[in-house]
Amino acid sequence: MFRINEVIKFHDERFRILESLDEQLVWISLDDEKALPELILTGEIYKAIDDDALERIDDPYNYLAYESPGEGTVARDKRDKNFSVLRPLIELTDFYNPKRRGPVVDKIVSEFGTTKQTVYRLARRYWQRGQIPNALLPDYKNSGGKGKKRVAKEKKLGRPRKYSPGTGAIVDEQTERLFRIAIDKYILSDKGHSFPYAHRRLETMYHNYFPDVAEENLPSLWQLRHFYKREYNQTEALQKRISKKDYSKDIRPLHGTAASQALGPGSRYE
Repeated sequence: MFRINEVIKFHDERFRILESLDEQLVWISLDDEKALPELILTGEIYKAIDDDALERIDDPYNYLAYESPGEGTVARDKRDKNFSVLRPLIELTDFYNPKRRGPVVDKIVSEFGTTKQTVYRLARRYWQRGQIPNALLPDYKNSGGKGKKRVAKEKKLGRPRKYSPGTGAIVDEQTERLFRIAIDKYILSDKGHSFPYAHRRLETMYHNYFPDVAEENLPSLWQLRHFYKREYNQTEALQKRISKKDYSKDIRPLHGTAASQALGPGSRYE
């Protein structure tokens, strides 16, 4: 009845289902900074459904499944290192049992020269964020500085609006993720939608995540275009937008009469 990694709200607290046993579920709280996997009877879950005290909700970390850090980047290196450290604990069948979990954590501490606090912090992140390697990606919400991409805090980046009210959207990590989705899905697809169309779809996505944001403070079309120019190599973007067959067809060399016609009267073809 419940799927692994599903997120539910139980008496106003969010939990992720980590494992399903015969008459119990293993879950972990997403709202407790010190949470660890716990067991709960399925009977108690069914009673909560009857009492209207439980509901299925969207996974707040669903976006991590679509993250793809480049090879050689700091984010990817840290993710892979963290996953390697946690592997013995991740592969433990009864990881939810403190008596079985403790010795494995001690072994990790000894082998990797780390601390219990670090191991449990990483394990908690892994369990709370979906039990996938990308759950161990570092957070860069407060990063920035020389040679790094700027992160907006209290004021949006870029030029101020001149003709419309509002301050515009703060382009943070989540906003940039939505920019990428809109660009990849609508601009770089075979259909090749226009930027205004992609911007309208972006506004819809943004509203779904942040329903209380005023209309004038949504990401602007200019912000979307600026992000596209900054983050996407134009040659690669063109190849993505045109199917491989059409792309190779469009760039084939012209010869003879065809070349003269393509260049027009008086043109010189060399």
